[in-house]
Amino acid sequence: MSIIKRFALLVAAIAPLVSLTSCKEKEVPPLPEINLGEESLDFGFEGGSGTFMLYVNREWEAVPGADWIAVDPPSGDGNACEVTVSVLENAAGDSRSASVMFKTRAVYASLDVSQEANPDGIPSLFYGNDFDMELSQENESGRWPFLDQSDCWKNQTGAGAGEVEYYFSGISVRSNSNSNGGYSDYDGSGNNNLFFGTNPYFVIGNIAVHPGQQDYSLSFGTEKYLYGNNDNTFVPEEFPVMISPDGETWVAVEYTFASGRYLDGRWDLATADFSLPEGTERLWIRFAPTISSAHRLDDVALRAGTGGAVIDWNEGTVIPIPEN
Repeated sequence: MSIIKRFALLVAAIAPLVSLTSCKEKEVPPLPEINLGEESLDFGFEGGSGTFMLYVNREWEAVPGADWIAVDPPSGDGNACEVTVSVLENAAGDSRSASVMFKTRAVYASLDVSQEANPDGIPSLFYGNDFDMELSQENESGRWPFLDQSDCWKNQTGAGAGEVEYYFSGISVRSNSNSNGGYSDYDGSGNNNLFFGTNPYFVIGNIAVHPGQQDYSLSFGTEKYLYGNNDNTFVPEEFPVMISPDGETWVAVEYTFASGRYLDGRWDLATADFSLPEGTERLWIRFAPTISSAHRLDDVALRAGTGGAVIDWNEGTVIPIPEN
């Protein structure tokens, strides 16, 4: 047999083997994946540690979302391992939460971390209400509901709002002329706001305050617009704000606006800073315009402050608790 024929036969024998080798599927590495043994960890205010198993098939690192959270180990090489999350004591009167991101170069997963408030701490927010529980709607007659006709405005929150009471007259809850619209000079919540109609008043009663905190800051968004008026410049005397320890003896508080001036027909954020007498356990807030159908209210908040006008309840005016 000639050399050429032998070579041809050899090529013919090898060809199927080459074909089989080329058709063999290459091994595909697994996609990057992170699996957390827990979705969340909850801690008491005292602080502490919690552990869970972390499964990652790539190099990874942990990125805490707050400086009161630590992770050990902070990174890994892609093998399953036990991870410990530790939190510091929460000295504040507010609960807190953050997340820890576990990430590779391609994927990530988040662990939610929450911690209780310290019962002896000072809360930052005692009462807040943006009046946006549900969007207010006009009825079939095109009228907005009065406060006793809908609870869509009862969106209170804060450490002292658990036993809050409301007293009011002549006020409807509306979702037009919003505090975050084109006629607002502050970043309001929008949606609902309270419209003061005929002979109106709105009282927020029985807010619990902290015995170790005397300084407070009351803020609220407001607008003056009386239909048909050429000048709707805000006049503080037309929108008095008062506070009380019991709902009967009231002291007026002065407030200033974020813009530093009184706007004409526009929303602005007002703030009143004051210091309460020792022994004050509850606070009541009263908004009672002296003119009708001109003012709106939104985003009321009572927070821990840093000082302000010293309140003397003995100098207050007696105004009986109103009845709805």
